[in-house]
Amino acid sequence: DTSQTPPTDTPPDTSQTPPTHLPDTSGRCNAFLATWLLKEPLRRRDLLGMAFIVAGVVLLVLGVPQTVVKLTDEVVVSEVLPSPSCWAYLSGLLLAVIALLCGAKRHAHKHPLYNLTLCALIASVTVIAARSFSSMVTLAFQGYAPPAANATTDDSVANASSASGPPAPPLAPPPAAAERTIGHVVSALRGFFRSITLGAHLEQSLQDLLRLLTLWFRYGGDARVDAALSDGFALVHVDTWLLVIPQIIARINAPQPRVRKAVQNLLLTVGRLHPQALIYPLAVASHESRPRREAERSTAASPRPDGRQAAAATSLPLFSMGRISHAEATLTMMRAHCDTLVEQALLVSNELIRVAILWPEQWHESLEQAYRRYFEQPHAGEPRGIESTLAVLAPLYARLEAGASTAHEADFVAAYAADLRSALAHCHEFRLSGDEAQLQAAWTRFYEVLRQLGRQLQQARTLQLRDVSPRLLKATNLEIAVPGTYRANAPVVAIRSFAPAIR
Repeated sequence: DTSQTPPTDTPPDTSQTPPTHLPDTSGRCNAFLATWLLKEPLRRRDLLGMAFIVAGVVLLVLGVPQTVVKLTDEVVVSEVLPSPSCWAYLSGLLLAVIALLCGAKRHAHKHPLYNLTLCALIASVTVIAARSFSSMVTLAFQGYAPPAANATTDDSVANASSASGPPAPPLAPPPAAAERTIGHVVSALRGFFRSITLGAHLEQSLQDLLRLLTLWFRYGGDARVDAALSDGFALVHVDTWLLVIPQIIARINAPQPRVRKAVQNLLLTVGRLHPQALIYPLAVASHESRPRREAERSTAASPRPDGRQAAAATSLPLFSMGRISHAEATLTMMRAHCDTLVEQALLVSNELIRVAILWPEQWHESLEQAYRRYFEQPHAGEPRGIESTLAVLAPLYARLEAGASTAHEADFVAAYAADLRSALAHCHEFRLSGDEAQLQAAWTRFYEVLRQLGRQLQQARTLQLRDVSPRLLKATNLEIAVPGTYRANAPVVAIRSFAPAIR
């Protein structure tokens, strides 16, 4: 039986695992215990039976294949069925079963082994068939890519590679399988494009659009898939893509160059006809670059105890930086035909983000996270230590040093800047000298600021826009739409002004 369990990330080495010996051991023990304790005679046929059991186990161990073979339909058709030994075994088994069935009436009632042998022969086929069927069904549901031709299953090579470095990436399918896959993908894309163009209503095409995006982002790096996508984009109306703008912007920095270029071209095409639909998501994405840049400047300027510059550590993933740069590039290209909209979108998005989480809220949250990173068990994936603690606060210190731009931020600087700067100075002294007293003095000031901010946030009920964002208060009669209200082929609900007070 060459069928194996379903493939996993670390498949067991079944080629070196012999079958269980429990039936053999229990049979021999029972024979000797019955002779010793129950005083039953040990006959020659008992010894002959035990010899057969030992021989059967030895044959099973010797018959274990040296290579792991996953029993798929391709293996059955190309290797198992054409084998002469397969047909010889099946023919012999069939003749033996027919012969035993013909003589059953005459000999079955005389010899108990007669029916036992017949059942064993039929059961051997049943076990093989059931195991093979279950293996193929499991592989069909989980998905199986045949290993490459030069792949090795030598256990010593696998152990050596795992001990010398990180595990090797999964094997790629052979060229023939990859060609078939790309062919199916191209056909599927053409079908989806055809279904979308024939759709009576845009909302009914959403499911096809999402499936098309899945194929695009997964296989778009292939030249044939890219060509099929280019042909399909020319068939689909631009308004259709408004349903999946967030999904497309999320892949604006796809790793495949073809996908990245196609995404940017499609966004620019949509932006020419519907700039209002793209302007807010792209503006928000470009705003995300500020925390990263501020953290890099602040952290790089902080000396380490060994005299080297500290590496920037922030919570933004690396791929986010690429998405931000491409979002900024797309906005720059859109300025050629809607410069006023881009300026207004950047103003509104940046100021709304400023109002959404003010400096007291940012410092309160970051101080809690810094405390947890140093003194308590951090959340999963969070680093610990003084370096990670200061990395949390680095973007906020950069903004503090840049100065306040609103009255509300100026009040924060007057109330807390002295304590925060003093605490940072104590942290730098601790990093240079290792004196625990410096760290204790730093956290005394940090905790005092944290306690005062907690009371202030509980008392805050209403914000005056002139204090938190005077630029929004002055922004009137804008061309840009109210966020979330834009609809294609409908009048634009533009922003006339902002309320002077925010609850």
